[in-house]
Amino acid sequence: MLKSRLAQYFSFPVALCALGISVYGFFNQQKIVYEYVMRHPEIIAESLIRLSEQQDQEALNKSSLAIKDGEKQLQQQPYDLVLNPNGKYTVVEFFDYNCPYCHKTNVEIKEFAQKNPHVKFILKNLPILGPDSVLAATVVAKAISQGQDKAIILHDQFMAQKNDASNIKVLAKNNNIDLSEADLKIESSFEDNKKLAKNIGTGATPSFIYNNKMYMGGDLKWLDEIPKT
Repeated sequence: MLKSRLAQYFSFPVALCALGISVYGFFNQQKIVYEYVMRHPEIIAESLIRLSEQQDQEALNKSSLAIKDGEKQLQQQPYDLVLNPNGKYTVVEFFDYNCPYCHKTNVEIKEFAQKNPHVKFILKNLPILGPDSVLAATVVAKAISQGQDKAIILHDQFMAQKNDASNIKVLAKNNNIDLSEADLKIESSFEDNKKLAKNIGTGATPSFIYNNKMYMGGDLKWLDEIPKT
């Protein structure tokens, strides 16, 4: 064991010599680099920033490719809500009825959609915050059979309150939505949305897709990128 370790210890300098590299010169260069970094520690921070930017860009490129691959699924599906269905530009949103940031952005999205009828919004339910989110999503999905207008009114009501089983059932009853039987097609649509969100690189709400780019969170400044006409 000792003989093996000694052989390893001496083999590296020998290999350097074989390559025509001075052992002194090698370790002297290491010392110079070390001393320079100690005098200029900011280069470490700059390197980390560049690495982070590179990783972010790689993740963005990967996400853009995944979004292109999922383009068909990102289009309007039977249980999606739609604002401005004839709009020239399309924004896709993944949301949850108990997500506070979704509540906030819903108000901004509705105002933007009213002022910009050329922008179409496809709203995809991603009920990830528990059974109450699934229940509220089911109510709205069932309401779509009675028309998008009614479903969107219910959508806005859920977005304006904290939702639990009791107040969800009250809204369902007031709008003649039958929750007594499960709907496998609706349940399947939620699973499809979860798979789609995962495939394109998100599991969070709200998440938005516009022009093959993903935007997450409550900051909607990116809406300014959409042409005005």
